Amino acid sequence: MPCKPNAAEFLAYGDFLRTRVKEDGTTVAKAAAAGGLLPGPAQKAYWLSGVFDASFRRKLGPWVLRKLSPMHLEVVARHDRETQAHLLRTAAKKGVTARELKKLGDPETASASGGTADALRQSARAMEHYVEFDDRSLETLLEGPNGDEIRKVASAGQMLAGRLAMVAG
Repeated sequence: MPCKPNAAEFLAYGDFLRTRVKEDGTTVAKAAAAGGLLPGPAQKAYWLSGVFDASFRRKLGPWVLRKLSPMHLEVVARHDRETQAHLLRTAAKKGVTARELKKLGDPETASASGGTADALRQSARAMEHYVEFDDRSLETLLEGPNGDEIRKVASAGQMLAGRLAMVAG
C-alpha cells in the first residue's frame, strides 16, 4: 500500500484484508503484520471496505475515489448511502478537504434525515467493527481517548439485550 493512499487504494487494501481474513481464518492484525503493516490503519481499511461495498463504489465512480483520501470516507461513513454519495461526489468535484467535508456533513447543516436512526446505525457499525478486533487491538482501543465511552456503550448494549430478551421471551 502506498504511503499516502487515495480512497480507492485504501479500500482495495481493505478488500485484500477481508479476503485474507475470510479465506485464511486469520485476524486483521495478523494479516497486516504479515504484510509488514501497522494494525491501526489495517483495521480502518478493513472497516471502511465493509462500509463502502463494491456496489456502492461502482455507483460512485472510480474517479471520485481516486480524488479523495481515506479520511473523506471516514468522515461520511456514519451517513446513509444517499448522503454519503452526495458528500463524496461534492468533495471530489470541488476539492473539499476532509475537515471541510465534516462541516458539510454535520447534521445541523446537512439535509440528511433520520438523525436518530443514523446515530444508531453508526453505533452498531462501530460495535460490530470492535468485536472483530484481536485482544491486543481491543486493549489499545480501550486505553485510548474513547475507551470510557466504548465501555459505556457496550454495557448499555448488554443491558438492552437483556431487556429485549425478557420482553420477547
